[in-house]
Amino acid sequence: MRERIPHTPETRRPLIGLLRFSVCLLAAFLIVVAVVMCGGCASTQKSFQPHCVPISIFSTWTAAHHGYPTRIAVSNVRPGVDHAQAEALINGRWTPLTVTWDTRKGVMVTTWTRHFGEPYRTPGLDEFIAEQKGHRHP
Repeated sequence: MRERIPHTPETRRPLIGLLRFSVCLLAAFLIVVAVVMCGGCASTQKSFQPHCVPISIFSTWTAAHHGYPTRIAVSNVRPGVDHAQAEALINGRWTPLTVTWDTRKGVMVTTWTRHFGEPYRTPGLDEFIAEQKGHRHP
């Protein structure tokens, strides 16, 4: 019979470290998958910023997982180029989100400022992903 290890702060510390590492690894994997799957920004023509789509999807999914109502704010950057940014309803206000890196905590979704003016549309996550699956960049 295996000996049971008592749960103490000393025995939990390595488990918490492993859990944090696993969450960071999963987050990185999801971002890579989203980049490959989506291939870029919510552009309508040839110009796009390839990082905003996966970051907005990841941020929206994470905030929704924690119980916040979410949407993706799509703003026009210039003719033919849109930008996507996640938003969560926090204290009754739609608050922009982004992904940051903390050396102790790893990848984190945090509140931020709006990157580009007011959004002209705000699809939900499922609608946005469906749009991006059908959109191919040159």
